[in-house]
Amino acid sequence: MVKVILRFGNGNVEKGCEHITVEVRTSDDKLIAQDSGSLPAFPELWELYQSWKSSFTSTYGTRIKIIEQEERSPYINQKNFEKFPTKFNQWLDCDGFRSIEKLLLHHLSVETYASFTVETENYQLRHLPWCLWHFFEEYHFVEPSFAFARYEAGRIGKSKRDNVRILVVIGDSQGIDPEADKKIIQESLADAQIKILSQPSRQQLDESLWDEQGWDILAFLGHSQSSADGSSGKIKINSTDNLSLGELKNALKSAINKGLQLAIFNSCDGLGLVGDLRDLYLPQIIVMREPIPDIMAQEFIKNFLTAFRGGKSLSMSIREGREKLQKWENDYPCATWLPTLCQNPSVESINWVNLGGKPACPYRGLFAFGEEDADIFFGREVVSEELYQRIERREPLIAVVGANKEILTAAASTLFKEGESSAEKGDFEAAVTKFGKAKEWNLQ
Repeated sequence: MVKVILRFGNGNVEKGCEHITVEVRTSDDKLIAQDSGSLPAFPELWELYQSWKSSFTSTYGTRIKIIEQEERSPYINQKNFEKFPTKFNQWLDCDGFRSIEKLLLHHLSVETYASFTVETENYQLRHLPWCLWHFFEEYHFVEPSFAFARYEAGRIGKSKRDNVRILVVIGDSQGIDPEADKKIIQESLADAQIKILSQPSRQQLDESLWDEQGWDILAFLGHSQSSADGSSGKIKINSTDNLSLGELKNALKSAINKGLQLAIFNSCDGLGLVGDLRDLYLPQIIVMREPIPDIMAQEFIKNFLTAFRGGKSLSMSIREGREKLQKWENDYPCATWLPTLCQNPSVESINWVNLGGKPACPYRGLFAFGEEDADIFFGREVVSEELYQRIERREPLIAVVGANKEILTAAASTLFKEGESSAEKGDFEAAVTKFGKAKEWNLQ
């Protein structure tokens, strides 16, 4: 997977950003290309964002409750919600930033799977919904994420576990339906080992994080809030206790050392929580950029977990979960802006299988086929020859289905994997060579 890092120096939306660099790297961190650019001051854009945030919260509510129609603000201007994406892209379309976009267009194809990290210390730049940049409309296999400018790989352990272990913390349930969240997680991840803490005390939460077996995923469902400058945040773990994640620092550090890879905060206004975790170098964190209505929080977690459990990468699962919120935008404009990924760029992204989960069964549904369908599943020589010819023509590969035992064995071979890796990186000369040898040796 190609890596893109968009790195901001000093500056913000209101004052402009004079020093911006972009790097395109291979999956093993070798530099492919880099360039620099700038963005002008655009205070109108930040004012528009603040106006949207205020209107969204006062009009549509948070996880605490959905504001009833008669309680809503009488002034709802749909054009204000539609104006921000136009202004945002207007800002990014300036002369100073155009060279950065050109570099990305040159080195990434629309079929490229890439991680895309916006690296910044600035509160305003982290809050902007970068998914609205028109670049991502064409590049369907890229999802923007965030990182702080300072990061390290940290110590991430991996205990031997038979199943993915998930610690689910359901906080204060005022105004939300925790049973719905609980049911979604249990049904979506039925093969995982799940422990649920419902409105725990601080001591109970702390002790669970210290569990000797460790956890792969931590999920918090409930209420949270960030500080005004976005540098920190708190979660409400029960009806009386609001905790900063700094108050759980030692327990979280222990969990990370035992293999914690992902934290999900399906709660309001969560970007400040990331600030509290920065020194722990937790690999991946999912938060909601701003307050989110309860029904949308449930919808996102359901669609995200379904995609993630189905084998999609973390970033593509987030994109699918986020984009499926679009159906709510008649009632809740800008719903697709809210979920966001914050990650440590020095750590490889995750999927369900490399967390230790079992892959989805590839033979599900085969009972529907009979002897009359044999032609669908046979003909390895024809498929192999077509695969080789497509590689020689530099055509993109989507999938090879209906593989029998021989093809599965070949796909596991070192030679075939090297060919696939070369093709994924765009090195078609190496790919042709590898697949050619595989063809000669009848390993394809």
